[in-house]
Amino acid sequence: MIHIATVHWQTDKWIDIQKRHLDRFINDDYRIYAFLNQLKNNHSDKFYYSCTEPISNHAVKLNILADIIFYSSDNLDDLLIFIDGDAFPIGDILALIREKIKQHKLLAIQRIENNGDLQPHPSFCATTVGFWKEVNGDWKPGYRWKNNQRKSITDVGGNLLKALDENRIGWYKMRKTGQLANHPLWFSIYDRVIYHHASGFRMGPGKITNFQEGYLKVIENPFGKFLDIIPNDLIIKIKYKIHPKHRFRRKIFRKYKGLNEKVYTQIKEEDPFSILKSTKY
Repeated sequence: MIHIATVHWQTDKWIDIQKRHLDRFINDDYRIYAFLNQLKNNHSDKFYYSCTEPISNHAVKLNILADIIFYSSDNLDDLLIFIDGDAFPIGDILALIREKIKQHKLLAIQRIENNGDLQPHPSFCATTVGFWKEVNGDWKPGYRWKNNQRKSITDVGGNLLKALDENRIGWYKMRKTGQLANHPLWFSIYDRVIYHHASGFRMGPGKITNFQEGYLKVIENPFGKFLDIIPNDLIIKIKYKIHPKHRFRRKIFRKYKGLNEKVYTQIKEEDPFSILKSTKY
């Protein structure tokens, strides 16, 4: 049995797209366990298990789903897959998992293109039910590493990286092999078999986008630093409107919003992956 954990938040537009691709490329029995938060319609009948509890923390949602899967599974060798709501297979993902899991206990996307992120990323991660329990798998941030600017950072997947590092467990790192449109992080294809939209639920530009567009100069702006020391509860609306950092982010949002919508429409109405030579493992 294959157990799949996913999260859909504020929009249901990826549910059917993801399910269609899972059906196409996973030819074994599988169950989907999902967090469905702030959706207009009820989609619970499309999942083996679904939860609508108002939990905001993404890592906590995934940890809860992993616990539910552990108690639902009757075999520690069952595959456990974590996948973002706006991610899905576009090639023979089971062939990749079955080959790599012989030598590696876990395989996951590693988004080194996102300013040097080192941790396993939950946009796609595969292991076994037993191994996840063995290492006390945890998606929460905490464990830190150095980014491309040599600054200490953490993010979702940090504690999982810690467990792997401390136990000297090698894991297979799925790297970016293609993309549907020109963006340093979004619309990416990994190991030729997984697509991750990366902006399907939240239109944040991403760390690498910030750096490429000149974010470092913006955060050093003296006027912005002055605004940072003013308590938010005094002028938060005005502060958000005039702060150089927020103006910068709104500019980036406008720049890529149309591209984001165009790629989504292409995925929904066509099959843009069929013309890519890199989609089969």
